[in-house]
Amino acid sequence: MPVNRQNSKNKSPSFAEDKDEEEDFKPLSAEEAQQWRRNHPSVSIWWLIGSQLMVSMVLVLCAALVWRNSPVTWSVAYGALVVVLPAGMFARGMVRQRKKPASMAMLAVWELAKILLTVALLVMAPRMIAEVHWLALVVTMILVLNVYWVAFLVWPKKSKNFVGKS
Repeated sequence: MPVNRQNSKNKSPSFAEDKDEEEDFKPLSAEEAQQWRRNHPSVSIWWLIGSQLMVSMVLVLCAALVWRNSPVTWSVAYGALVVVLPAGMFARGMVRQRKKPASMAMLAVWELAKILLTVALLVMAPRMIAEVHWLALVVTMILVLNVYWVAFLVWPKKSKNFVGKS
């Protein structure tokens, strides 16, 4: 079935849809915005890093209780460090940038620095630990990295949902 290109050029469905969406949009008043912020507090990056640190300490304590002073325990501790230290550096860098206009370039720079520090720490692992137990190190890294998801689920939320004025 041939397509009538001339008719499709003249019609602009996306413009009409955008116009309808603009008409549905209603900006919040200052009071409504303040109420929304109270009911939807932002997650603190330091709370997330603290959650990672707490989980790391629990994992190291469990490893120490089970394996005592073995390469597994040291590998678990080092695996936690490989995640928490770069995340803390990233958080510190981004918080310092908050005073300046935020840019995607700075986000990319700090993320690159975080990745490079993580890789450097992994490369240094055999020099830092006598016998690296790679399975324990990697499993610990995975567990500590996934704390973000659990922390978001556990983050205290207000029970009331914001409903704007009609």
